[in-house]
This record gives sequence, structure tokens and C-alpha cells, in this order.
Amino acid sequence: MTALIIFAYAISVWLNVLALRRINLKHLQFIDGVVLGLTYYITAPLGIILVYGRVAPLFLPISDYYPYQDIYTTALFLMGSLSISLLKIAILPLLTDNDLLKINKISKTKSFTITNIVIISLVLLYLPMDIYRFKASGVSEGAHWFKAGLELSETNSTFLLITRICGYIKVVIFGALAFASIERPKRKLTFISVGTFIALFDLFTTFNRATIVYLLLMCLIAFHKRIYTGIIALSVFLFSNVYISAIWPEFRGQISNYGYSPTGLSYALAKAIEVNSGNGYPFVDKMNGIFESFSFTVVNWIVYHRSIINADATSYFTRPLTVLIPRSLWPDRPQPFADVIGHEFSKYLSLNSYLFGEAYASSSLLWPVFMIIWIIFYSVCFTVMSNQHRIWGFMGAFLAFAWWRFDSSFAAIGLILTIVLFFGIRIASGQTVPARLTVRRKHRLPPLIKG
Repeated sequence: MTALIIFAYAISVWLNVLALRRINLKHLQFIDGVVLGLTYYITAPLGIILVYGRVAPLFLPISDYYPYQDIYTTALFLMGSLSISLLKIAILPLLTDNDLLKINKISKTKSFTITNIVIISLVLLYLPMDIYRFKASGVSEGAHWFKAGLELSETNSTFLLITRICGYIKVVIFGALAFASIERPKRKLTFISVGTFIALFDLFTTFNRATIVYLLLMCLIAFHKRIYTGIIALSVFLFSNVYISAIWPEFRGQISNYGYSPTGLSYALAKAIEVNSGNGYPFVDKMNGIFESFSFTVVNWIVYHRSIINADATSYFTRPLTVLIPRSLWPDRPQPFADVIGHEFSKYLSLNSYLFGEAYASSSLLWPVFMIIWIIFYSVCFTVMSNQHRIWGFMGAFLAFAWWRFDSSFAAIGLILTIVLFFGIRIASGQTVPARLTVRRKHRLPPLIKG
């Protein structure tokens, strides 16, 4: 069985590489972000887990994931990987011909104007909103980085909306900056500087490391002409920061004890180093700080406990469509799946289970089909918008990459906010509402009646 699993993993890696080779970094689309996320969050860490033979859940009271013993879970990861790679390589091109992907021709000046408006709008929306969120949650006064915001979200709808918008912007802004770096390569260092500022600002207001990954992905795209050198540099950077990533969760947790001040931060850092120095975790567990690989154990838990999880096929399709409806209007609205799983352990937990966990919990047999339906839907929506300007495809790609860290609610909110921004930017840039937001075909059937 071990040899069979390794062989199946090798096949999945081969297909993943083929899917990656079909990505055009100058014309990113939503499906490209899904494939990039698959590579980063599944394929790379799964290879390391197969070498070590296990990975631990760290802070969760659940069992380790053993890939050679937990056969059904391993099969789930391999089947999901194969499904997405084949979707990129073969299925999606059959459903959407080249004409759908054709970019409308606009002048460089007009394109630059739209790009500038998008980036400036995102920055001007993000900074004041994130400062408000930071102050209102009490994190600036030493409140817990996660619990404080969660508790306030349950009682303050304005805070919840601002938190959702901030979470969306700090993902898609890196897609917008990546496109700007492609569009104006001579100014890419300026755009990278803006991205670095956003990443560091978010790091010290939310203590979330994910924006650093988005920044690195943006840099990789900006220097796409040296892609292989970039991949090597990115890998060296990530693996050389395993120690920093390992102490980060303890550091941000200790801040609620010592306070958010220069003195408090130094005490929290010293305590985090002290705690981490004696844990003796192997690399496969320490890499969680890079790949969030403990989510493998969450998916494994879902496989073994699917019968007690409050999820089904109906909720899988209704949850994204109803995510912005207030509970005051619909008390029984399906909870975000991350909360469904997290609340099995604590009311303060939201647990990621990649794209696979939620789909599998909804249907143990049809989950790959369900997952593919949503991916195709989002891919078509973002492709139609990117027909008008390529920046929307880049923003969709980064949204898809980040989707691996969340549940279906995140992608739905992202699409809704992008559509609002899309039409708002068109109005602000002096464009009319697009006359053609439909799928175009190269070959049309002749009319039944001539004349």
C-alpha cells in the first residue's frame, strides 16, 4: 500500500506540474489561483508528510494524520489534487473557448487609469477600516488577537462588515499590485513597496502571516521572467524562516498577557522563544507556520467524524449564496463551515479544512463534483470581468489562492465585493456599463431563418 500511495502521489505531482505549466502569469485567471494554492497548501506539504509518515494537530485535541494508515484521507487529498489539475488541463478549456478569454482592447492610458483607480481605492478603503477594526476590537490595548474580534463580530454588525471587507482587500490588493507590476515593469519596485507596507501593516494589526505569502506570490509574478530563480529564492526564504513561523503563534498569544506596547512586545517575544526552545518538534510539525499543514489533521478528523458534522449537500450550495444575509432575518442561516468544525472544540475556533473538507462533509461520494461546480462558476464570473480589464483576473487568482485557507463563504463574499468594486470602478473611470458581459463563441450556428 505504501508503494501505491507514493506512486499515486507522483502522478498527482506530475499533473500538478502540467497544470502549472499552463498558467500564463501575464494573464492570470481564477482557476490559476486555485492551482497555485493546490501546489502551495497541498502538494508541497503532503510530500513532506509522506517522508515523515505523520503530521501533528499541534494545539487541537485530535489525533495525528498518518498518510499510510489513514488511507481514506490520503485518497481524498490525491483525488482532490487530480480533480483540480485535470480541471485546469482538460475540462475547463473545453467549457470556455479562447474567445471567452480574449481581452477587450483598450488604450494603455485608459488601462493605466483603471489600474491606478483600483489600487488607490483599495488602499484608501483598507487603511482606515483596518485601523478602526484594530482599535474597536481592543487588540491595540492588549486584547486577544482572535477572541476579541470574534466576540465583537457577534454583537456589532458594522464591525463584522468592516472585518469582512478588510479580509477581502488584503488579499485582492496583492493581485492588483501584481498586475500593475506586469503592466508597468519599470515601476514594479514601487508596487512591491506598496505591497510590503500592506503586508507589514496587516502583520502587526492582525498578527496573521498569510499576507506575507501573498506578498511573496506577488513578487514571484512581478519577476516572472526569472521564474525558476524566483521559485528557488522563494523556497529558500520560506524554509529558512521555519523557526520564526514556529514561534509566531506563541508570540501573538502572549501579547494578550503582556500588552501591545514596545515593552509588551519584547516580553511576548522572549516568552515565545523560551517556550519554543524546549518543544523539540520535528520539521514536519514546525512547517505548519509556513503551510498551515495542521489542516491535514482537520480534514482527517472530518473523514472519521463526518456523521456528526452538521453539513449536507444543500448547505454546501446555500451557504455561499446566503452568507451576507443577517441572522436577524434568517436565524437558521447555515453557519460558515469553518465555524461548524471549530465549534466542535471551542466557540472561539474557526478551523480551515482546505477546499476538500467542506465538500467531503457535504457528500462523501459526489464531493469532487460539488467542488468543481463552484470552481467553474467562480472561474467564469471572474473571466467575464477580466474581459473588460485584466486586473480583475489577477484579483480573482489571489482570491482563489487564499480560498484554500477559508471555507466557501470567503469565495462568495469575495465575488460579491469584486462585482460591486467592478461596477464602481467603471463608473469612476468614466466607462459605461459593459454592453457585453456574456460568453462569446468562435463558432456560432447559422440562423434557422435567413433574411
